[in-house]
Amino acid sequence: MVDHGALDSIGTGQNLVRTLHRAFGMRLPDDLLWVENPDTGERIRVVPGEWRTRDVKVVRHAPVSADVVPSFIDHFDRGYARFRLATAVIAVVSSHHRLTWIHPFVDGNGRTARLHSQAFRRRAGVGSDLWSVSRGLARTVERYKAALARADDPPQGVTDGRGTLSERGLAEFVDDFIDTCLDQVSFLSSLLEPAGFLDRLRRFVQTEAGRRRLDIKT
Repeated sequence: MVDHGALDSIGTGQNLVRTLHRAFGMRLPDDLLWVENPDTGERIRVVPGEWRTRDVKVVRHAPVSADVVPSFIDHFDRGYARFRLATAVIAVVSSHHRLTWIHPFVDGNGRTARLHSQAFRRRAGVGSDLWSVSRGLARTVERYKAALARADDPPQGVTDGRGTLSERGLAEFVDDFIDTCLDQVSFLSSLLEPAGFLDRLRRFVQTEAGRRRLDIKT
């Protein structure tokens, strides 16, 4: 849906986030729409596209309380509604961390954030549909999670930004994320060899035509 432009008419904020979570969740079997509270054993149903209505904890990270999720998502909307082409890549990556930090859903936040990054960079005109952010992050999942966690930290000293989160941690996450994207670009380039593609295509057409399996006129 993302790569074929089915969601291009939706913005890059909460409407897109909810649509992605809903579209993904509706395609899951029912047994994957339940999570268990590790402290109480309570089973909680994940409602696709709906903000969480309870507080959660993710390893060391305690996301914002459920009652302020809508206001944080509104702020997310405003923060990434406009961006310059020159800073589009940084906007895509920063929004990825901020979305996972808010953790707006009971479950499926990481998957939704990765789909959002793919959709956001498509909207921003960054890269192409030949390579996927999710594929790259899946290959470096431990490094990716560690970088996400460092960006969750509070400022490490007076020179580490003026907000409630570490600016240095976010910058390191952006660098690591972009390195992963560049690795995917290099990987696909080595497979496709775009410079020699037309020559390979021409030889293929000539071979197939010579074997009478292809009408070169059509």
